[in-house]
Amino acid sequence: MTERDEPVWSTGAKYAPLANEDPALARRLSESFVETFLHEDALSERRAEEAQQMLSIDTITGRSGERGLRVRFPFSGITSETEWDGTPAAAEEIVDSCARLFAENVCDDRDMFGPTGWEPDFDEDK
Repeated sequence: MTERDEPVWSTGAKYAPLANEDPALARRLSESFVETFLHEDALSERRAEEAQQMLSIDTITGRSGERGLRVRFPFSGITSETEWDGTPAAAEEIVDSCARLFAENVCDDRDMFGPTGWEPDFDEDK
């Protein structure tokens, strides 16, 4: 499993929601991603549902049958496409790595541009 700048499936690949193939795995990965992302960036847990709605985890199938996972999370400004062997353990590793990388990107942006609006200080009941 490696990340590439230009994945082998970049031309003619087919993308489909992971939930179409394995709904339980997709749900577990999504929940794990959101929990890790919010925790890593010290963002409000109240944003979990909104983050879940933004997150997209898709399977990639290349023309020659190679497989991958695409993780998109617009809040972070990053999309990751990574080769995947199809196992739940590898998917968990990929998604955890993405959550941490995406959180790091948001943290860097926050350092340069200020708060995101998802920090606990912005919760309405404060």
